[in-house]
Amino acid sequence: MMDSVKFGPPELAASSDQLAEFFLASWTQANGASESRVEVLAGQDRFVILIEGAFTKAERALAEGHSAEQTLRQYLKGLMDIIAEQAVPYLDGMIGRKARALGTDVNFEGGWVLWYFSLETSANNT
Repeated sequence: MMDSVKFGPPELAASSDQLAEFFLASWTQANGASESRVEVLAGQDRFVILIEGAFTKAERALAEGHSAEQTLRQYLKGLMDIIAEQAVPYLDGMIGRKARALGTDVNFEGGWVLWYFSLETSANNT
């Protein structure tokens, strides 16, 4: 399910549904969580991709046990880094501005994962 927030720079707002689809499909393919929901939250030169319901039943069980939580977190952040690397050229072409991945976060209690990106300042915005 996608809930794209349409604000921020026009070039990002116009592409938010495609962006949401890309990240949801990439995450679903990478980890298999099928009950996920994605949101795109955008400011002028930054945006966040938030996927809720991001973990499989097995991942949730491992995280609840706490003994494997750190290993699971490292594994998921590795998947997220790969997705971010693949996303940057896609984002550059879609948005028309250079994107840079700034970070990721994994929250087991909330059941979500998050990517944080910046966009280079366009000539029109300087």
